[in-house]
Amino acid sequence: MKRFAVLLHPGAIEDIRNAYEGILLRAPEGAARWHAGLVQFAESMATMPEGYPVAREDEDFNAGLRCASYRRPHGRITYRFLFVIREETVHVVAVRHSSRDQDSETLHGRLRKIVEDTGQGRSPGQK
Repeated sequence: MKRFAVLLHPGAIEDIRNAYEGILLRAPEGAARWHAGLVQFAESMATMPEGYPVAREDEDFNAGLRCASYRRPHGRITYRFLFVIREETVHVVAVRHSSRDQDSETLHGRLRKIVEDTGQGRSPGQK
């Protein structure tokens, strides 16, 4: 089975850090378990990432933006991984709580950076 590399955009790393810090304030005993599970989930995206659905946000970008949802077993809260696949790499653009919308401008900037770095695809909004 083919394995893809999984790269986190710096903004996605910041998203995870912010979520972790929020969980740490509310439930310190669960924060480390949440983070470990999230990392394990991200690593699991290396196999068959094309099996995840196209994200609703892709309507704005038409960049092949996909969505994978992470929820701890028996957990109530879901986090969405928004990512694109370029060659043999999964580029995670954002990680956010399922009830929060990422502003289009932020996603646009992150996607543009990936297109520029990989030379693949087209920038969001580009015809």
